[in-house]
Amino acid sequence: EKKRACHMDADVLVVGCGVVGAATTYYCAKNNMKVICVEQFYTPIHHRGGSNGTARCWRTAYADPFYSKLMSRALVLWKEIEADSGQTLLSSSGGIEFGPPSCQAIQATQDNAETTCTTMSGADVSHKWPLFSNMSTFKALHFTDYGTVQADKSLLTFIKLAQKNYGAQFKWGFTVKQWGGTKGDRWVISHTGQRLTAKHIIFCTGPSPITLPLLLQPTSSSSSEPVPVSELQGHSVETVNYLLCKPSNPENDSASSDNADRAEISSAFPSFAEYPEGASFFCSFYGLPEQHEGEWLLKVGDSITNKVRTFGVLEDYVKHRFGGKLVPVGWHSCRILVTPDEHLVLRGLGGECDDVLVALGTTHGFKHAPALAEWAACVVQGNCAPAQPGMVEGAPFGFTPPPSWEMPNPRL
Repeated sequence: EKKRACHMDADVLVVGCGVVGAATTYYCAKNNMKVICVEQFYTPIHHRGGSNGTARCWRTAYADPFYSKLMSRALVLWKEIEADSGQTLLSSSGGIEFGPPSCQAIQATQDNAETTCTTMSGADVSHKWPLFSNMSTFKALHFTDYGTVQADKSLLTFIKLAQKNYGAQFKWGFTVKQWGGTKGDRWVISHTGQRLTAKHIIFCTGPSPITLPLLLQPTSSSSSEPVPVSELQGHSVETVNYLLCKPSNPENDSASSDNADRAEISSAFPSFAEYPEGASFFCSFYGLPEQHEGEWLLKVGDSITNKVRTFGVLEDYVKHRFGGKLVPVGWHSCRILVTPDEHLVLRGLGGECDDVLVALGTTHGFKHAPALAEWAACVVQGNCAPAQPGMVEGAPFGFTPPPSWEMPNPRL
């Protein structure tokens, strides 16, 4: 066993260098493991994945209490990363969540919040932030501890810390075409034939249509053909659209200079999420302030739960929700992996492949990335037990949380 380990390239191979992959590489390396992260593209900053862009929103309250607790841990880790790197990655602008008063997601979010919130009427929201329109039928929750995380900057920070502080290696332009081996003796082969070996593989491939099919298909020969992404147990790769908007004429929005100031977009403008009638977890539209070339814009996005998702739908929503007071000035898209239940994923492949992990941020994972990555690093070190009896086989969280978290098992 010792002789074989000496000839391995790494203790852990991380496949995919989006934010979850970069963070997983960082935490594995920080825990004294030799780590190699491989990425199919030649740069971590590109527009063909789910981690690119200027900003993502973060929030502390969820309809599912487990995600509220997961975010509490993630915030601790985000602040540690800021301290270790000397970089400011998070900002707090507050946030609002709103929807019909009978909306289950709004009530559950209020019940499960780890921090206090203020209940507001839709009219209160429009008065406090005059950009919002047509809000009279809504109930809203205002949280002061919501904010944004700088996406590209955070991704590069994880890579820099992992590489310079803990000796992790990154291989760019390495597309995994095959993987296989036996338990504790794994390998991957690239599109150019390069072979890497390690004790563990952690797939953080997100929206990649090339490597995702390999997750269910370990191979020992070169004859294996990947299956289409659409056939992988309901997994799919989706494109999420965003409109970048600015106030059309904020100085004339109100006779009050105070209201005119609040009608502008700035770092203090709240992120928001709107829930439709009947929603139990996911919102239908959301937005956050984002700075582009010194100018503050509002980035408004659609949800994968919307059956029709086009820029036309987004434009109609912006026109209605902001009463013509915002005009689109740009657009942005990203590709994300969507699991059947739309949850984050951390599980082993099972059986003789339980040393091969899948750690995916999916639809809402950027803000949770440090916690998910720390969890994955603890799993490969053997510090997290398999899922307790009663947990569904193949569930998104196949392991108990790290003991240091002092939080209950995921509610599945």
